[in-house]
Amino acid sequence: MRNLLAFLFVLSLYSCQTTGNEKDTIKSVPLTISDTTIEEYQKRFNKDNITDLSLDSSVVIYGKPLTCYDFTVNEGINPFRLFLYDMYNEEERARRTINMKEATWELDSAYRFTIWYEVLDDSTTVAKSSISYHKFTCF
Repeated sequence: MRNLLAFLFVLSLYSCQTTGNEKDTIKSVPLTISDTTIEEYQKRFNKDNITDLSLDSSVVIYGKPLTCYDFTVNEGINPFRLFLYDMYNEEERARRTINMKEATWELDSAYRFTIWYEVLDDSTTVAKSSISYHKFTCF
């Protein structure tokens, strides 16, 4: 039974794929949390704290992201971003181009935190949603 579970786990890791539509815009070193308690850390990355937060403000608060991607909700998007179709319905996607930025921070050696920002007409960014997840999660 253990062998079967181990095999399924390894198989799931190899099945993760991306669409290749992403444009990699920022690369950085993972955040250092050695001086931060778990409680401070969880509060810092609480998704309730991101409402109307800009990407620039997030970088000041959380540090430089591990990755940052630009994409439009109007394009085919990967399963990780699929919920955005619920946030921006088909009618809205047909009416306008919805430009997004996705920034991801490494919480620790096992977990990551991603925030999605809508890019407004004046190029400002506003946080719309976020998720924290185990880095080996397949979406």
